[in-house]
Amino acid sequence: MKTRPMEIVAWLLLIVAPLVVYAVGMRMIPEGVTEVPLHWNGAGQVDRWGAPSEMLFLPLVFMGANVLLALVYLFAEKLSQMGLLNGTVKGGRTLMLFIGVFDVVLCAGIMAFAIRQALEALG
Repeated sequence: MKTRPMEIVAWLLLIVAPLVVYAVGMRMIPEGVTEVPLHWNGAGQVDRWGAPSEMLFLPLVFMGANVLLALVYLFAEKLSQMGLLNGTVKGGRTLMLFIGVFDVVLCAGIMAFAIRQALEALG
């Protein structure tokens, strides 16, 4: 199964998308906001605040995960031949693509939730 150029473009977009989400999110935070929520406890209460720039860690993690998913996607046939990918190559690729999209949506959701709580804290 040959990888089409559009598949490579799709993965490049999925890799860059968390950084775009971060950039858009940072533009939504009004000037003067020095702290945003960075961690919540089990009850959903913020237990760690930090500078907005500290939120950059989140999209970097999702970008790294999508790079790994893209590599598995691109080398699915070889991984299957080596016995490292069970099921069909097409099924494995579909799963990797789904997880990549889910990563971007999850990153956007976390960023939106954090920004909303930061804005609510302003009053």
